[in-house]
Amino acid sequence: QLLPKPPDTGQVVTGIRSLSVQGDNSLTSYSQIACEMPMRRVVLCASLNPPPNPARTQMTEIRRKLLIIDDDALVRRSIAVYLEDSGFEVFEAGEANQLCNAIREHQPDLVITDLRMPGADGLYVLNQVKIHQPDLPVIIISGAGGVSDVVQALRLGASDYLVKPILDIEMLVLAINKALEHKALVEQNQRYREQLETANHELRESLRVLERDQLAGKQVQKRLMPNRLET
Repeated sequence: QLLPKPPDTGQVVTGIRSLSVQGDNSLTSYSQIACEMPMRRVVLCASLNPPPNPARTQMTEIRRKLLIIDDDALVRRSIAVYLEDSGFEVFEAGEANQLCNAIREHQPDLVITDLRMPGADGLYVLNQVKIHQPDLPVIIISGAGGVSDVVQALRLGASDYLVKPILDIEMLVLAINKALEHKALVEQNQRYREQLETANHELRESLRVLERDQLAGKQVQKRLMPNRLET
């Protein structure tokens, strides 16, 4: 018996998307490398709908909100497209000064920022986040920073530091999932701590009530006891 022909949904298979990026300060945005030429010209290609990765399935069941800050529109859009295909909800900003408005408007779960940008840089972004929202993870990406920048970023509280060009952008996805998992653990521990403090407070109140009841019981017993005979 022949199987029924599946209905025609009208969808068109889009095939393969390719991206060519030139220069040392460019972030490669797809993970399968077709070829790598001299002068760091990289041609990358990947399916528009990459197969789901079981390692990140749990973190992306709920669409996590990401904020990407980078003055290079091509790099920023390339990262955003891949992360959207990976199950994240992505918002973009072209400069560090847009940080406060973007966080207030979109309330992201994680911030990805370039290190070197005109005006305020990625360390400014990191510092502002840690002042106003210390639990918000920040990942810094840069092709111009040195070892001192890495040390300073991690000392200020960056969740991770990735160097451009990222030939396998799945490394960025892994860094995002790791930072979000750590954030979830911190929030869970905070909830447990608050529950423990509440339970301790209730226990102390119960002990105080018990002590008062015991004292009142002793006073009642004294009143009910007959007076001693005087000799």
